[in-house]
Amino acid sequence: DCDCIEAVVSELIIDEVSDLSVSFEEISVCANQAFSLTPEIIGGVPPFDFLWDTGESSDTLKASLAASTQYSLSVTDFCGNTSVAIADVNIQNIPTATLMGVYDLCETAETGIPVQLEGNPPWTIEHSIDGAEQVPIENIHINPFYLNTPKEGIYELTAFNDAYCEGRVMG
Repeated sequence: DCDCIEAVVSELIIDEVSDLSVSFEEISVCANQAFSLTPEIIGGVPPFDFLWDTGESSDTLKASLAASTQYSLSVTDFCGNTSVAIADVNIQNIPTATLMGVYDLCETAETGIPVQLEGNPPWTIEHSIDGAEQVPIENIHINPFYLNTPKEGIYELTAFNDAYCEGRVMG
């Protein structure tokens, strides 16, 4: 007997692993514009191996398209379980943000200048006041959007994106 060693008790808990499931959100892109396609993975045991029908083996597919298409992805987890998902990628029209008209607004006006937005939210607008770029306005979900007018000047839209595409600006 040795009194110098204490008995140590350990408890090992093995959790049940949920089934591997792979899916994609619906995606629309503009023709000939770059996009990324990333799957949603639920369950399984990391690390995961990826195999796209294009031969790519990364977790994200980067591409551009001229026409709507489907991509197939096979994901295999550490335990050898495999799940396959199909991504439908649709072509949408190039979105437009339109700022039109001349407005006389008081400094205390709460409405701002209306910007009509096309495409899929969330939108991002970049604009300038008298040629000076302003901080981009991101995550817009309301249409029309009312552009804040903190001072007198010439307001111009300089860039616009919807959820999937670089768009066009007017005004």
